[in-house]
Amino acid sequence: MVLRRVFILKEIYFTHSLNLVAYLMSEGLELQGIHKQSGKNATFYFERNDKLKFLINQYNQDLKLKLFLSNYKKIKEMLKV
Repeated sequence: MVLRRVFILKEIYFTHSLNLVAYLMSEGLELQGIHKQSGKNATFYFERNDKLKFLINQYNQDLKLKLFLSNYKKIKEMLKV
């Protein structure tokens, strides 16, 4: 039974990043599942495949996107005061 779980997890990618989830979905990937946790936290699941790997690499290398997200977080922090 444990081996089956490991096998299934190898086929599934999961993340907690809302930014990454929004990016992947905007690029046409279908969300396979979501596990809501206490508070605002959740785990999002996608099928692990070549398109997913490509899009994650693209997301991680996009400097303009990183700058946007960094500034967005700074603005949110300023509004919390």
